Amino acid sequence: MGDTFINSGFTLSLMNNLDAIRDEVVGYAFPELIRIPIELDYESIDRAFLRMLPYGEGYFIGVDTGMKDVNPNVVRGGMAHELAHIVFDLELSFIGRLIDGLRYNVSPFYKSYLEKKTDNLVLERDMGPELLVFKNYVKKTGCTMSGISVKKTKRYLKRNS
Repeated sequence: MGDTFINSGFTLSLMNNLDAIRDEVVGYAFPELIRIPIELDYESIDRAFLRMLPYGEGYFIGVDTGMKDVNPNVVRGGMAHELAHIVFDLELSFIGRLIDGLRYNVSPFYKSYLEKKTDNLVLERDMGPELLVFKNYVKKTGCTMSGISVKKTKRYLKRNS
């Protein structure tokens, strides 16, 4: 028996099959990304759990190898966050992407702003419970994460339940 996808109410028996999780999250919360090629793979990521990069005509989402056996909702929450980054990235021109990437890597204020904006989109798309599971996982590892705090995520979910 697999783990239950918090919002959909059905059980997924494929624990951390990244393609299945991506398809599930895209179908549920990010339907505008259905036709966008998004490659996935496990990789060793320094100081992060997931990362998104433009890749060919689409995108690549790397998932840290340490997440292979975690609760699938942890991966769903992180995946939703990275997919929200793609939604915003698609709104930018090529030059806009370059400027955005530079600002993200140089300015901690801009990085914080963009991470909060991304988390807000995940919450708006009804993936808040999964985002909270992911944020709690990150917190338990002792790492810090930009974006909306665990406390504020909980408050949002309580207000909107």
